[in-house]
Amino acid sequence: GSLVGGAEWADAIARARRILDAASNRDRREQSRTALMQGSSKARGAFSTSLDALTTLLHERVRAAAERGNNSSANASARALDCVEAAKTRATGNVNPQLITSELIRQLERLVG
Repeated sequence: GSLVGGAEWADAIARARRILDAASNRDRREQSRTALMQGSSKARGAFSTSLDALTTLLHERVRAAAERGNNSSANASARALDCVEAAKTRATGNVNPQLITSELIRQLERLVG
């Protein structure tokens, strides 16, 4: 990740939470809206920051689940991190952030939904 300002990071955290919420609530319309909010290829910087924020949120979930002794939840959140890392790799290429987010939400839905 890169160093970002407080307002930019707060926005990225909000976008990351929205991605997690969309994956958890299984509402297809909300999932589509969330993916469309990621912008186009011109919004790659903000999108990459959102993926970094999503990594942070998932790390927190892994830690919290492990502290509670909920190994299955910790493992699922850890596997979700792999999905986010793959999304980050696709984001460095010429893939539209909306498409990446749509696929990522479907993957996260199976793991943290």
